[in-house]
Amino acid sequence: MATLRRYLPKITKIKEIPNTGNLRNDVYLYLHGLMELPKLIGADTIRGLIMEPMVWRAINVLIPQFIEQRSQKSENKMTTAMTAILKNAEIRGEITLEKLTPRIISLPLNLLQYELITKLEPVSDEVIAEIVDDIFMPLIHATQQ
Repeated sequence: MATLRRYLPKITKIKEIPNTGNLRNDVYLYLHGLMELPKLIGADTIRGLIMEPMVWRAINVLIPQFIEQRSQKSENKMTTAMTAILKNAEIRGEITLEKLTPRIISLPLNLLQYELITKLEPVSDEVIAEIVDDIFMPLIHATQQ
């Protein structure tokens, strides 16, 4: 872990909020940017880190904290970014943000995290497209009716 922290380049792309003029593209680019670091370190490193007992113990300690944080509806940086993407879409007239629940707003992030944790490898561009095109965008359109 210390080696990764020291030698991996800093990823700046995920700090940027895409604003392409299209909600679908903004969400896709943001999720794609989140996978930059996992793709850089690779599936073998991800699996090795997860299987490392010390890392696994740290994950087990963090999971209850993560669940508690979610239940308190406190926003993390990724949810804040998704909200900003959706606000930009609202300004462009694509959506009405107040029609979206916090669960819907965080859904693409939750699905991305689920894929990463269950597959123990970076999420492919095809899966990101499925999350956006087959799940999130149809849900967004359904809530706007």
